[in-house]
Amino acid sequence: MFSKGMRGGLPQGAVSCVHIPWCACSFVCLLLWLMPYLTFGAELENGPLLTAIEEGQQAIRQWDYPSMTNAAAHLAELDVEADDVSFWRDYWTGALYFHAVIFLNEADNQSESAVFQSFALEALRKAIQARPERSDAHAMIGTLYGIHIQARPVTALWNGPKVLGHMKKALAYGEGNPQTAYLMGVSTLKRAGSNPDEIGRANDYFMQALQHFKLQQDQVRSPWEATWGHDHTLLFLGRAAEQLGDAAAAANWYDQAVAMNPHLTRTKRRVE
Repeated sequence: MFSKGMRGGLPQGAVSCVHIPWCACSFVCLLLWLMPYLTFGAELENGPLLTAIEEGQQAIRQWDYPSMTNAAAHLAELDVEADDVSFWRDYWTGALYFHAVIFLNEADNQSESAVFQSFALEALRKAIQARPERSDAHAMIGTLYGIHIQARPVTALWNGPKVLGHMKKALAYGEGNPQTAYLMGVSTLKRAGSNPDEIGRANDYFMQALQHFKLQQDQVRSPWEATWGHDHTLLFLGRAAEQLGDAAAAANWYDQAVAMNPHLTRTKRRVE
């Protein structure tokens, strides 16, 4: 009646539920019964956060300053408990305020920029406390201190070491991270002036960032992960070419930036 190995109604080596303690069976059954409710709870916690992150990423793509700050404020107010979820809340709050600072600096609005610098630093410090190896968070912090030094050069006495410390960590942890390479390029270009060697170093960082962005396009990535910086890498490649006096190359990079993100039409103004 039974095939070989199935005599007695069970495969050889199988364990009957009779031999499993009753409390263990009950515990497994309880977990199976609770699983839909546990999953539903996670969705309740993560759903609003993911929505806010998506809104923030769209605001960065559209270079929409009010939407960036609104999304950042919304994220900062979200109450989450899980450590991995709170990291992403803090990371994206900091990243959005960081981009608001960049926007305000381009508009030469130093007073409002200073307020959002403090908000960005507060959130990003929390992010690196949770994940000290997060290289682009270190790069953003270093960039923010650098911006502060530009506005108030006397602060270089105490902020200069902070810039160096965070940028070193960004380099140490940043292998394969396009946002880190992009921000290292921006930092180098800001200091380069008309020095062709330093501009060339910045250009190398931007080309590294482009390579990393292209690799990521073929990867399945978490919806929490950063996607910002690709279009702005093209923008700053244009600025690097312009600083070297190569107007044709600058125009080409600016055209690529606008083709990727039509909201960046402002990037062409330098060569038109």
